[in-house]
Amino acid sequence: TFNGVWNNYPYFPSGTIAISDINRGMIVVRVNLDQLTIAPVGPIATRVEPDAPTPVSVLITNSGTPVDPATVRVLASINGGPFVPSPMQDSGSGIFTGSLPPAPCGALIRWYFDAQSQANRTFQLPLTAPAAFFEAESYSSRETIVSFEMETDAGWTSGAPGDTATAGLWERGDPEPTNAQPGDDHTPAPGVNCWITGRRAGGGVGSFDVDGGFTTLLSPIINLSGGSPLTRIGYWRWYSNTAGGSPGQDVFTISISNNAGATWTTAETVGPGAPNNSGGWIYHEFRVLDLVPTLTSQMQLRFVADDANAGSVVEAAIDDVLIYRQTCSTPTCDYDFNQDENVDLL
Repeated sequence: TFNGVWNNYPYFPSGTIAISDINRGMIVVRVNLDQLTIAPVGPIATRVEPDAPTPVSVLITNSGTPVDPATVRVLASINGGPFVPSPMQDSGSGIFTGSLPPAPCGALIRWYFDAQSQANRTFQLPLTAPAAFFEAESYSSRETIVSFEMETDAGWTSGAPGDTATAGLWERGDPEPTNAQPGDDHTPAPGVNCWITGRRAGGGVGSFDVDGGFTTLLSPIINLSGGSPLTRIGYWRWYSNTAGGSPGQDVFTISISNNAGATWTTAETVGPGAPNNSGGWIYHEFRVLDLVPTLTSQMQLRFVADDANAGSVVEAAIDDVLIYRQTCSTPTCDYDFNQDENVDLL
């Protein structure tokens, strides 16, 4: 019943590796060590200053043919546009420096690095670029509009007309651990409370999970009228749907309204199936105007955990909801055109 490598012999002085495969016989390979390794110098930015280039550096080492310095590049994309290459300069000792292009306020910038060895082989960072990339937002600072740590109800309500769940209704409190729900909220101590679907652990993993339909958690009405177009909402969520006889079939849906719940727009759907359906506190955020046309005085969030399908354990939790705006400072430059030591243009 065994299928695969029976044994391997990597110690020959030649570097050859012999592999004995129980189904296919002897396989002889040699690892190609002629490669470049590209590594970031310093932390990778998650925020860039708007309308200004952002310096970036990488360290390139080789285990065979050296790098061709003329081929080292950083490739950047702004707001989903094409990746545009820019050359990087050889600063010595394997370090190459360059810059990300200026990105307007509120933009999303993505980038990766590539280089060729003198044997004309191309290497990237991240390894699977451009499918994988680094990512940052362009803003100067963040200003909190409102935050909910769920230590008090703060106007949040459990239940809505039409809810069908018979168990596991949303409640606020200190969760009790099972294999499906957390034992602690997300807020650092002394915080203890979050909103959770049936926080009492009971006798087993499915004792107080969502059963019989869906249950709704509603935020209070939030006034964002006249707010910045860079207003964002973030939250920490927990969702587990991997236990029971028919796991991985249900969903946890997060929605937003700008008319006090008259209409809703889906912000995120977790499930059915992986990823993010096996528990753990996971952060998600979105820009509000990507989902609704205007910011109003009637904004509201909705979280719906649904046990619509057969035979699975459904547990959801929400904590540390944050509404904030990104701000961008405007750089100023003083110009003294006639060199009389007075500012002619600001």
